[in-house]
This record gives sequence, structure tokens and C-alpha cells, in this order.
Amino acid sequence: LSFLLGFIILDFSVIAQIAKKPVIMVVPGDNLCTRYGYVNTYDNQGVAVTTYDYKRALNESVSVLAVNDKISELFNTEWNFPIKNLSEVLKGIEADRAREMLRTSRSGASIQRNPMDILEDVAKADIWIQVDYSINVNGPMRNIDFTMRAIDQYSKKQIATTSGSGPKLSGASVAELAQSAVVNYMQDFQYQIQQYFEDWVANGREVLIGIEVFDSWGDYLDSYDYCDDELAICIEDWMYENTVNGRYSTLTSTENRLEFDQVRIPLFTIDKNGRERPIDTRRWASGLRKFLVDIGVEPVKIENRGLGRATLLIGE
Repeated sequence: LSFLLGFIILDFSVIAQIAKKPVIMVVPGDNLCTRYGYVNTYDNQGVAVTTYDYKRALNESVSVLAVNDKISELFNTEWNFPIKNLSEVLKGIEADRAREMLRTSRSGASIQRNPMDILEDVAKADIWIQVDYSINVNGPMRNIDFTMRAIDQYSKKQIATTSGSGPKLSGASVAELAQSAVVNYMQDFQYQIQQYFEDWVANGREVLIGIEVFDSWGDYLDSYDYCDDELAICIEDWMYENTVNGRYSTLTSTENRLEFDQVRIPLFTIDKNGRERPIDTRRWASGLRKFLVDIGVEPVKIENRGLGRATLLIGE
């Protein structure tokens, strides 16, 4: 019996090492940032947009930094998820900021980018774990109440949640309080995340693809000049052939615009050397761009709008 039990434990250990897991990034929760004023407002072509200021949260709050780093560490070392560290990603963005601000388009217009889109694009984490918490103090004893939400950064859907309270401890650091709080709630939370990821592997990751036409192109998506049917129908045929199990939905279809949601794209592709490599929305959409150029539709440019959305712009 002891031999059999040892074999079963070893077998599960091997499976855990072999199974693919999503890339995780732990971030302060939306409610936490709002509660303490860690928000920023930026101008997006005349529209005021509010985003969460993770840099300020980590720099100004010792407890936010401690909790974020500890839970990141636990996901990586204890639960074997590949991790993108928020602090390191933010440092990389800061180093590139000056160059990004100097970059302009050919017409001289500056690039307008949502700061959250920039963070998503640099980190390329599949799932963000939003952590909200409060520290309770009762004399020398302290404990943490917490909520964790797992957000699919491609579809923006919440895929897992858990909440609870840690034991009351005396003399424990904030990081130790965080660890003691979450450890007993993690099994089901991890299971929800892994089940969602396995659905990605089997049925593809969900993204949104758009096609927009500039007036200067001089033609329309209902044209018959490029293939054996309306151009929009040929594009839909390509979508069916190149999505996982032909899964997508046509959200909008006009002479100037196509929009597809629930587009299931594969997580991985095989490169020219036969190696498996991750594929993101932009790389997958480049196949559609190549199809359009091959049938005579040009110029076509791909514009990323967050991890899970790409828009093909036809004409200039």
C-alpha cells in the first residue's frame, strides 16, 4: 500500500510538471486601487480615460508591494505557474517610455495608447490575478481578509475567484499574513484557472478581430473584385478555415467594417524548425493580412488594441 501511494504521488507530480500552465501576473485589485486613490486619468483624443496606477500602488504602499510579491512568489514556487513580475515589467516600461513618446506616425501624429494596453502588451501574461485585501488589527494580533480574481486578459472575462480570512497572528510580517491567508483557499482557485486554460488548449483562446476600411482605399467589403464571392464572405470563409474548430461569430458586417467576436485562435503554432511556440492575436491576424494581400487587397496594416483584439486597417 505504501509503495502504491508513493507511486500515485510521484505520478501526479510528473503530470503537474508536464502540463502546460498559463502565464500569470499578480496585480493590485481594482477596488484596492480605487479605495486608496491609485488611479490615473489620461487624455485619449479628447476623452478622459481612468486607469489603475500600479506603479504608485507598489511605490507608495509597503503592504501592497509585500502582498503582491508574496502571492507572485507562491504562484511561481509553490504552485508552479510561470510568472511575470509586475514590478519588473513596470521598470521595463519606464525604461522604454522616452523612446515611445518620441515615436510618431508618418503624418507626424503622436501615438495614443492606453497605459493598461501598454502594460498588457509588454507583460503578455495570459491571466491577471487581481488581489484586494484589508489588514485587521486587534491589539498585538493581525490578520488579512482577501479576495482574488483571475481575469483572462484576452477576453477580459473573470474565470476564477476566491476570498477568505487568514488566522490571527502576532509579530507576523504582511507577507506572512498574506501567505497564511491564501494558502488554504488555493486548491479550488488553481483548479478553476487550470480548467479554463485546458479549454484554451482544446478549443482555442477567445479574441476579437476587426476589419476597417479607409475612404481613400476606393473600394468596399462587399466588392466582387478580389475573389469568387463578396470580399466579406471570402474573409468569413478564411476565418472558418483558420479558427480552432471553425469557431467565431460575425458581430458586425457592413461595406466598410467587419467585426468578429468569440474568435477561437490556437495557443501555439509550429515554427519552420518544427518547434512549438506561442501565438498571440497579432501574429494570428497576420495570416489574415497575408490572405488579403495575396488576393490583391492592399495596403493592409494590423493595429493591436490590447492583447485580445487586433484590427486590420485597409487603405490609408
